[in-house]
Amino acid sequence: MKESPYAEEYEKLLIWEYFGFATEGYFVEVGAHHPKRLSQTWLLEKVGWKGILIEPLPEYCSLLRRERPSSVVCQIAVSAPGKTGAADFFVSSDLSTTSTCWAKGTNWCAEPASTTGTSPGRNLFTSRRRRG
Repeated sequence: MKESPYAEEYEKLLIWEYFGFATEGYFVEVGAHHPKRLSQTWLLEKVGWKGILIEPLPEYCSLLRRERPSSVVCQIAVSAPGKTGAADFFVSSDLSTTSTCWAKGTNWCAEPASTTGTSPGRNLFTSRRRRG
């Protein structure tokens, strides 16, 4: 079955509806990637919400800072407790992942990775505790 070209917009409306069509609030999006495409928070920001966008890859952080001015953009990779250090990311047009399986299209990623990037990884909760 072919997906509707409006499916992504409908999903964004469902998220906004879930929050009672509120025109203010706060969000955190981990793995923000592109400012609008496949973003779960773009519509919320457009209607007045503020948020934090977490994205490990510098080129997408620059794009997010330029196109999502109402949000704070953090260039960091979020990891599980005890899993810190550098991570390799495989990037396609719509997604980035640390999984070579997904990047090669054997799961949900429809095309092979076009570029790779490395980003430092920190446990978000550990980082927060260190800052006090």
